[in-house]
Amino acid sequence: MIQHDTVVIGAGLAGLSFAYHYDKNLPVYESNDIVGGLVRTIDYKGCKFDLAPHLLHLRNPYVRELVFDKLGLEVETHKRKAHIYYDKVIIPYPFELNLLNLSEKTKRECLEGLNEVKHLTREEELETRKGSYRDYALKCFGSGIANHYLLPYNRKIWDTDPADMTCEFMSHLITVDKDKIKQNAFEENTDSFGYNVDFYYPVKKGIQDLADIFAQQLGNIKLNTTAKFFNTRNKTIEMSDGTVVKYNRLASTVPLQSIIRNSDRDDLKPLADELVYTSVYTVNIVIKGKVPDTHWMYFPDKELSFYRISYPKNYFKKATPNDEQIIAVEVGSRNHSLSIDQIEQKVVEEIKRMPIFQIDEIVFVHSIKIPVAYCIYEPKRPPIVEQLITTLEKDGIYQIGRYGRWEYSSMQDAIMDGKLLADKFRTND
Repeated sequence: MIQHDTVVIGAGLAGLSFAYHYDKNLPVYESNDIVGGLVRTIDYKGCKFDLAPHLLHLRNPYVRELVFDKLGLEVETHKRKAHIYYDKVIIPYPFELNLLNLSEKTKRECLEGLNEVKHLTREEELETRKGSYRDYALKCFGSGIANHYLLPYNRKIWDTDPADMTCEFMSHLITVDKDKIKQNAFEENTDSFGYNVDFYYPVKKGIQDLADIFAQQLGNIKLNTTAKFFNTRNKTIEMSDGTVVKYNRLASTVPLQSIIRNSDRDDLKPLADELVYTSVYTVNIVIKGKVPDTHWMYFPDKELSFYRISYPKNYFKKATPNDEQIIAVEVGSRNHSLSIDQIEQKVVEEIKRMPIFQIDEIVFVHSIKIPVAYCIYEPKRPPIVEQLITTLEKDGIYQIGRYGRWEYSSMQDAIMDGKLLADKFRTND
């Protein structure tokens, strides 16, 4: 048996950040052969594929200084180019501020729906966010914008009826002013809008660079070592290499549902099983040809299986060795046993039929499955998550990161999760 006071499970951003901020020599166990968790870049046939497109939106001053100044991450700054494909046209994001180029029928329905809803004060809008996402979309934007874009798009990305989802996931999103929506329906939109107007992307290996700059500061990362079973009462972990690790405190980035399922807490397993999530399948189609001049694009159309496409070569020159382009297509599903081969085949056929691409040759296709991708915000989620996290903490297990805390959060949030837990531990030492 190996004994440590403090142990980290998971070398994703949250785990790496915790070790960096608390003790750079802490043992950090990682099941993969490379650090990063989901913030990884795969090299395959000369191309570089992020597990799913990851772009840096660093608004927190502390994280910006840490990543850029202290750790020296080299990035390029990009002015966001995001679009939506709807009505067989490409319009800028966000949908509601760019109705101008949609069909007259769609535009009319959007404006008529907007006129049906009353003006809400900021307080009234926040009150609306306490209900379902469906109610929020209809009450704030009307039936047109809601039914043409907001509801079908969110149904696809979460694979869940928006009537069954809360609005907690959209705390960083701003509701557009109705007068601005009406104005832009008849004139070109010249304003940038949203939390991700600018973004950064590493220049060397891809998003992998972000994880690597943390890992380079640490002295005890143990790769290819999976935590198989957590005995919370004895405070031990059975590892895939046969060793048993005893701890006093554990910083865990293991998905909240998974750590309960792989533990001795049979009393909590029925509760954990109520948590729901999507898997994401990223189909990377490497082509010779042309793609739209944009960074990513949303697809609310019910007839298409995917919800978003990114174009990595448009923000990362090293994504392909020559002039090939990558069409990175994302499909989400609550069915976690779908055949990735069947998804790939369907997506490729859909892409071939789309008029927005000029495909001279498909060089190859490389598909990736993210088993746990989006934690779904059902009304039952908050009390379940709170109970599970609180109970684990009583046993010395502290859940951090997007999946550890079972939430929708960013890379910046993961880094801050690690720092805040380190601060908490240091205060209690």
